[in-house]
Amino acid sequence: MQAISKISIFFLAFSSFFLMSCSSSFVQKINSNYNLSHNNANWIASFPIQDLHLEQEKHSDDETTSYYLFEDKKSGMVVSFYVEPAGRFKDVKSYRDFAWDKLKFVYTNATGVTKSDLPDAASIEYFIPSLHGTKINQLNMNIHYVKGDNWIDVHISKANFEESERSLFTNFINSISFIKKSADGKTTTAATPEKNDAIYYFAKGSDSYLKQDYKSAIESYEKAFEKESVSPRLEKKYWLVLIDNLGMCYGVTDNLQKSKTIFEYGISKEPSYPLFYYNLACVYAESDNLESCLSNLELAIRYKANMIEGEDFPDPMKDSSFQRYITNERFLQIVKKLKNG
Repeated sequence: MQAISKISIFFLAFSSFFLMSCSSSFVQKINSNYNLSHNNANWIASFPIQDLHLEQEKHSDDETTSYYLFEDKKSGMVVSFYVEPAGRFKDVKSYRDFAWDKLKFVYTNATGVTKSDLPDAASIEYFIPSLHGTKINQLNMNIHYVKGDNWIDVHISKANFEESERSLFTNFINSISFIKKSADGKTTTAATPEKNDAIYYFAKGSDSYLKQDYKSAIESYEKAFEKESVSPRLEKKYWLVLIDNLGMCYGVTDNLQKSKTIFEYGISKEPSYPLFYYNLACVYAESDNLESCLSNLELAIRYKANMIEGEDFPDPMKDSSFQRYITNERFLQIVKKLKNG
C-alpha cells in the first residue's frame, strides 16, 4: 500500500520536470534536527529528525527545482518537500489553489477537501480512499510556503490512516521552522536552535513525546517552559503546544495535580484556548470530579473556534478519560452541543 502512494506522489511531483539524483546534498543533520535548503536559497527549513529517514533527494539539471522525500517507517508517515522558483503568483493561497486545480483531476475520488489559511502558509487536506482500484485510505495535507525566491510545497501523507493518528500531521507541521541562512550561505548549526535554548528543548521534548517517552518529554518540556518564562522566544502556536503537551505528559504519567497546575497556568495566560479547558476536564474526569469536569468541558466547547490551524477538536465520546460519564445525561447534553456546532 505504502509503495503505491509513494509512486503516485513521485509521478505527480515530477510530471513537469526531469530531476536527477544529486551529487551533493542540501540536507544536513544538525543535533536532533534536519536542516533542508535549496540551491541559492536564503532560507533553511528545520524540523526534528525523530524517525524520519531521507529516502530521495533530486534536483533538476539547473538546480532550480528540487524534491526531498522522507519516510517514517515506524508510523508510515511520508513527508516530501518540493521546491521550485516563485514569481508565478502573489500569495501562498494562489499557489495552493493552482496546485489543487491540477491534483483534483488526478484524485477524482478525493473526499474531505478542506482549505486553511495559516499565518505564513496556505494548506489543503484531502482523503483518498483508493488509487487505481486499490484501497489505500490515505490522508494527505499539502502546506504551501513562499520563502525568498522559492515556492515550497510540503506534502504529508499516510496510508491506512486512523483519525487517532492526526497528531502525526499537526505535530510535524508545527515543528517546521524557516530560518534565514547565515551570511556565508552555509547550512550550519546557526540554523538550529542553540542548546539550552527554549526552542531546542521544545524540539527535543516533542521528539520524545511522539515516541511516547513521556518522562523524557517532561524533562525537556520543563526546561523549555523554564527558559520561555524568563526569555520568551517561541511562537504563540508552539507555546500553546508546549503547555498542552507538558500537561498531557503529566496526566498520562499519573501526576494529575501537576497536570492540573500546568493547564491552569495555560488558562491564566490564554483564557480562550479550548484545549487547556478540554484537558483540564480530562484531569477532573480522571479524579472523578464530575462538576469541575463538565464546567471545563463546556468552556472548551465555547472556545472551540480558537483551535490552532490544522487541529481538530477532540471527540469526548472517544476519549478514555470520559468513559465513566458516557451514560451521564448532563455529559451527553454537553457533547450534543459540540455535535450541533
